[in-house]
Order: sequence, then C-alpha cells, then structure tokens
Amino acid sequence: MRIILIFLMIFNFAFADHNDKYENKEHFFKDLSYLHLKNDQKKYIQVILINAKKRLKNMKKLENSTNKTLKKLFLEDDFDEEEASRVLNIYEAEEVKLHIDTLKKIHKILNNEQRRQFSRYLKEWEFE
Repeated sequence: MRIILIFLMIFNFAFADHNDKYENKEHFFKDLSYLHLKNDQKKYIQVILINAKKRLKNMKKLENSTNKTLKKLFLEDDFDEEEASRVLNIYEAEEVKLHIDTLKKIHKILNNEQRRQFSRYLKEWEFE
C-alpha cells in the first residue's frame, strides 16, 4: 500500500505542472513581455517610464502641498470652498496630464497589434 501511495505521489508531482507545453498566460503588474517588443521599442518605453517616474515624484510633492493647503483650509473658521476646489483641480489636472502624456508616448511606439494587447491592461497604467 505504501509503495502505491509513494508511486502515486511521485506520478502526481511529475505530471502536475502541465503549463510547460503551453504559453504561460499569467500576467504580472505592468509587465510588457506579452507585447513582444523590439529592442528599440524597449529602449524608448524604458525612457518614457523613467521620465514618467520622475514626473510622478513631482506629483507626490504637489500632492503633499495640496494636502497641506486643504488641511489649513479645513482648520480655519470658515471653509473656503472655492480655494479648496482650485487647489484640487490643479492637482487633478496635473495627474491627468501625466497620464495622457505617458499613454500618448507609448501609443506612438507600439504597432496596431501591440496597442490592442496593451489596451487589455490599460487600467493598471493609471497613476495614483
């Protein structure tokens, strides 16, 4: 009986991973390997993402200053609704601009098929 159990366990482990024969369909967050990019495309996208990361750091600074301003407005006796709206609109406009600029640059580099594949995972490329 033990021999049969050991044989079944070995048999199970030997054939349990059947994904080797098929293309791996797992997708990692912000992974572009499914696009099968050429070397020059990889370089351009890498530059785009590095620049976006730098701009995102500046967005963090803007977010911190926005939060400080909102905190000051909230602590005052009268809440200045117009000032709060103005400050939030500035931050949101910068965030949208960063997102659109990055997507526009990536769009220029990809061909039609790559764009179609990229569009499936567009949600994960939103900046927060």
